[in-house]
Amino acid sequence: MKTLNTQSYPVLNSNGFQVISIDQNSFWQYESGIIQAYKEVFNASAWREWVKCSNGCGFKTTFEESPVACPECSGAIEDFYSNTEISESVMDVLSRSYFQCLLLLKWDTVAWFTWWWKDSIENINDEKLGLKTQEEYSRLISGILADKINSTSWEYYYQSETGVVPTYRTRWIGSAIVGINEELLRSNSDQVEAIIQRTSRQSPMYAIRTNLWYSEVFSYEDSDERVLFARNNF
Repeated sequence: MKTLNTQSYPVLNSNGFQVISIDQNSFWQYESGIIQAYKEVFNASAWREWVKCSNGCGFKTTFEESPVACPECSGAIEDFYSNTEISESVMDVLSRSYFQCLLLLKWDTVAWFTWWWKDSIENINDEKLGLKTQEEYSRLISGILADKINSTSWEYYYQSETGVVPTYRTRWIGSAIVGINEELLRSNSDQVEAIIQRTSRQSPMYAIRTNLWYSEVFSYEDSDERVLFARNNF
């Protein structure tokens, strides 16, 4: 994987933004900004991941609707993601053999983040996809094959996390950073033939991926309207 320290993107740079990649050594410099950005992105209405019930009843909601106690079971309310959980998640990505972790900075503030890595479809499923039965796994494979996603090696880039902080969500920024993301996925030297990502039909990412010719290869049919997108990497 090509690792960039900084990259020049004139339109972004002229508006005070900078694109950087980070590794384990530079993570600590941006840790607090990544944590804050992560919480703000997934607090958005598509995911409602600001707080949750500590009893594990499944209740979750946004900052604006955060209650004192769980309305479902009267349990205590806690952060959906603790600072430690987010830090450990990023460090796990940075420790992998094939990874890319990019940040868009507005001066010292993290405005966007994305990270991905290369792995087999089985390992991605075990870690991130959450397919619990053989029927679900078979349905995913059928979806991949039906849409002619390259499955020669069954290795994929898994686009793990990506999000723009609500303050910076504009059409031109979204177009710019998605273009950067796609450029790197196509130009990396690892020769990974396909990309897979989990998102929600309620998320802005759904429209973005649809416009980039990604195919919906699996639907979870849950309250979050989660789906898996895939596309050949060329």
